Amino acid sequence: MDGRGWFEGIGIDLDIEIAKVLRLVTSFLSFNIQSKVSAIIRIKELNYPDYVVPNIIANWPSLLQHGLDNLIKLDLTEMGLIDRIAVIQVSNYLDEINFIYSDYDGLKIYLIEFGQQILDAIKNRLPKVSVNYFKEFIPKLNTVNVK
Repeated sequence: MDGRGWFEGIGIDLDIEIAKVLRLVTSFLSFNIQSKVSAIIRIKELNYPDYVVPNIIANWPSLLQHGLDNLIKLDLTEMGLIDRIAVIQVSNYLDEINFIYSDYDGLKIYLIEFGQQILDAIKNRLPKVSVNYFKEFIPKLNTVNVK
């Protein structure tokens, strides 16, 4: 690549901006890795019917796809909380209060019951737009049924 940086060289060769090159390359890599890992998990399940795949492993491809590091953040995202800062701060708050995560449904029930208290506790950590997203998110939980 003539001593140029990888992404810079691809951008010049294809006549596109480096930001687009980064998006294309990371999307391609994420998709391929996600597909392979999903296939490996499925093969394991088929070959060992009694083996129960741990949630974190079963959901790893989705965690990778969304760039998340735990199941609470993934569940919040899948429930419809689209603001990344709010997702992170809600997860951090739940860690701080030693919330014991069991599953998607348990988290959803907790958020429905204590959503306003969570908002009151984290609103000073959030930009106004994130506060608004979280305020809109809580009432919608009664209608969301993703999983």
